[in-house]
Amino acid sequence: MNNQQIWFDRFQFYIKNVSRYLRYMLSGHIVIVFFFMIGWAAYNYQEWLKDVPSDFPIDIIMGIAFAIFLTMGSISSFLKSADQVYLLPLESKLNGYFIRSFVVSFLFQGLILFVVALLLSPTYQAVHDDGVALLYVLFLALVLKAINLCMVFFGGFFQTDSETLFNTVLRFGLSGLAIYSLLLSQWIVLMAIIGSMIFATIVFMLTARKYPLPWERLVAAESQSMDRFYRLANLFTDVPHLQNRVKERKWLPLKSGFTKPEKALDYLLIRTFVRANDYLGMVVRLTLIAAVILLLLPLAYGAIIVAVAFLYLTALQLVPIRSHHDFQLWLDLYPIPDQVRKKAVTGLIFKVLLIQSAVLAVITLIAISWIVAVELIAVCVAFAFLFIRYLLKKFSQA
Repeated sequence: MNNQQIWFDRFQFYIKNVSRYLRYMLSGHIVIVFFFMIGWAAYNYQEWLKDVPSDFPIDIIMGIAFAIFLTMGSISSFLKSADQVYLLPLESKLNGYFIRSFVVSFLFQGLILFVVALLLSPTYQAVHDDGVALLYVLFLALVLKAINLCMVFFGGFFQTDSETLFNTVLRFGLSGLAIYSLLLSQWIVLMAIIGSMIFATIVFMLTARKYPLPWERLVAAESQSMDRFYRLANLFTDVPHLQNRVKERKWLPLKSGFTKPEKALDYLLIRTFVRANDYLGMVVRLTLIAAVILLLLPLAYGAIIVAVAFLYLTALQLVPIRSHHDFQLWLDLYPIPDQVRKKAVTGLIFKVLLIQSAVLAVITLIAISWIVAVELIAVCVAFAFLFIRYLLKKFSQA
């Protein structure tokens, strides 16, 4: 079997695997919530564009937004752990394998850049009344994406973790400055940035030839990428491929023990929420997204709808914490009734929703008014209470 056949087999398996889970993720009530939120956001975006000020810093925003997506991502190698042994004899013949991976990665990530340009183009046209410049921005973004992917791949051959971090920060700054220079027609600065990045890419490529293929780093990057997707899919369906990961969270002080035996499961679930499977990170991200929407689109009833929608998403994604320890023996060490376990899970979710409601109410107080903030917290608490009642009923039927 040649490297071309190996790559096509891996790619077909990847597409089949991802599409299988996407069918679960893009079906059911969660899609209705997303479509509702997209429609609401599009309507408010259109209304906001009618009164957008002429001095709105869209150039800076576009530079930062494109820089984020240009810097993110790497080449999807589709490598597996066993390849470090079985494909090692073919290392010198895998150039075509990685070229195909580069092309596929570039197309997928280029599509994301197209979506970013599509989202920002109405604001840019409203401020500058120039749609032609966006085509040049998109073309430049695609060129920069190709350069960034090459720098990430070849830099992985010889860079340490600290050097990789510095490389990422530098690429972020140069990519954003390049987009900003194009929007301001600063051609000399733009050519200097592109020239320096191309020169750095050539240096990286020549230096990488002196080093063997970084199998461990490539396999680890591919494993982490798929693990992120599996964690997302696990919020909608059971994923047997998912590997549980635990983070210590030294920055978050927690009590070292508990005093009452009946609180054993509460103790376990709190630490599971904080340390395992990025439950805490998911709640923080959803809260931040909701807060940004409330700040950018300060509409009274729209704020309440946004808050309830994000509370619903948070609650749905916390439900899998109930089965997090199902296949571990330590739950059987304590004679805890099943009803107590159900209440412990719903109690944790209820507390998280209350904290999230309080944060969004404070944002609403700052962005809109105290009356809307009071209405928002009342509606959110009522929603949290009703959701917990529904969840208890669903657990009882399980």
